[in-house]
Amino acid sequence: QAEDSEYRQAALQVGKEVIERLKGQSLRGEAVVETIQVLDLNRDGTPEIFAAIKQGSTVNENTSQQTNPTGFATLWLTYKNGTPQLLETIQAAVSATRIQRSPHHEFLGAVDMTGDGIEEVILKRTDYEYAVFEIYEYKNNRLNRVFSGAGFGC
Repeated sequence: QAEDSEYRQAALQVGKEVIERLKGQSLRGEAVVETIQVLDLNRDGTPEIFAAIKQGSTVNENTSQQTNPTGFATLWLTYKNGTPQLLETIQAAVSATRIQRSPHHEFLGAVDMTGDGIEEVILKRTDYEYAVFEIYEYKNNRLNRVFSGAGFGC
């Protein structure tokens, strides 16, 4: 449980920094971890963390209008010398509307498809009226997208 809290805090901190760089300033409103997966893709004892962060989204109850921008970041972290490090930002955006962010990444699983001892990551990327599947390979301390396809939608 303590580790989970530590990973959530690290994801929040890095996610807020990514969003802040987009906006050029801090967003008002609470930042939350919408999704988190803690893995050890290369089995080296150091975690790789997939996280989706959302910050902001204050809505005026009287008008149902969003009053502040909302920031989104989907990212991968790892640790180096006990310190969280950003591996990859898959998606980051700041929206002034109430519309759901686009695209949205859903973690589906991790499996060693190539037999090299390192798990590949499978994500589903959903955007307005369509979805595609993406496979990422962890190599040389980087996540590289090696497949994007098998899409479906309207």
